[in-house]
Order: sequence, then C-alpha cells, then structure tokens
Amino acid sequence: MDMELLLADEGCEVLEPVATVEDALSAIAEHEPQVVLLDLNLDGNPTVAIAEELLKRKIPFVIVSGFVKTSVSEPTLQQAPFVQKPWSKAELLRMLAKVLG
Repeated sequence: MDMELLLADEGCEVLEPVATVEDALSAIAEHEPQVVLLDLNLDGNPTVAIAEELLKRKIPFVIVSGFVKTSVSEPTLQQAPFVQKPWSKAELLRMLAKVLG
C-alpha cells in the first residue's frame, strides 16, 4: 500500500513529499507538521540536518528506511524510532502512535 494513501485513510493530513534536504527544511518551517516520516537519505544526501531541526522544534519523527537500523552511525538518528522498508501497515501505524503519545 502507498504510504500517503494509508495515512490519508487513517485521517492524517499528508503534506507533499519532498525530495531534498533543503525542501524538507523549508516544508518544516512553513507547515510545522505534527509528525514526520523521514528517510535516511534524500536525493543521495543524509538527513541528519532534518532530524536536528525536528528535534530543535520538538516535532516527533520516525525513520522509514531500507537500511538496517544497526547501519546508522549518526547519534541523532540512532535514537529515533525506526521502521524498516518494506514496512507493514501495522508497524508504521504502531510507530506513529508511539511517537505521538
């Protein structure tokens, strides 16, 4: 199932996906999302700056990645909730519920 459709079906307002770190930082500043699903790389660039901005703004996030969690070396990202691709509906929704409290 497409992630955007799943979230919309669950009643979430889904912002337009972004492809670059710069676009993500702009979207965060403009929209102040309640939660973010974050890949480890956008357009070949690490997303550490995004994670740091989310932490600064106290916006919860879940990493959704094809990498295994043990391959993450950046401390900012190591502590984040993690969902392995390919993700399951149940796992993704469980992690979102966890970070939203």
